[in-house]
Parts: sequence; C-alpha cells; structure tokens
Amino acid sequence: MPFRSILETLLAEHEPVVRGAIFCDDEGERVDSCGVAGCDDEELALLGASIATVAPMIPKDTCLRVVLSSSVVWVATVESGCFLVVSCARGRDGVVRADLPRAVAALAAHM
Repeated sequence: MPFRSILETLLAEHEPVVRGAIFCDDEGERVDSCGVAGCDDEELALLGASIATVAPMIPKDTCLRVVLSSSVVWVATVESGCFLVVSCARGRDGVVRADLPRAVAALAAHM
C-alpha cells in the first residue's frame, strides 16, 4: 500500500515545516512513517503510541493541534480508529493543517 508515498508527499510539500509523519493503527502501532534527516524513526513511533489514548476522541473531519516546547503536533483521524500524526516546527505549522484533509483522504482510500 502506498502509505509511505503519501507521507513523503506531505513532507516534501511542507518542507522545512514538517519534520516527520506517522500513520498509526487503532492501537497506536506504526503502519508507516517517514521523517526528514535527523528525525528519529523510533521517536516518531513513540509519538504515535503516545497519541493513541486521545486519538479516538478526535471527531472525524477535525484535527487536534498539540503545542510542545519545541514543536507542534497535528493529529487527524483517518478511518477505523487509524490516525495520522504530523510533527512540525513551531510557527508556520498552520499551512500543514490546510493539507491534512487531503492526506487523510488519500490514506483512507488505500486502506
């Protein structure tokens, strides 16, 4: 399934704002992920797992924005409990929000 290419497109279109993206199943396990140089794959997996407790509470067609000390994390539900987590640099992360519905639709279409 082309999940990785969807995530890579999201990163490429929003470089250098997006640092990494992870697509998780309903238990917070990584289905696929990708990140820019310096973005640790295991950190993305940990981020996805930590979001799993709140992801089911996010209504369909909405996003959750989490502001951390050094980054911003966007979370969007995809389908069947699966969710997308995007780690961004602080400041210009709003442009990512506008593109999340397209990425969510693309991921859902290939499930």
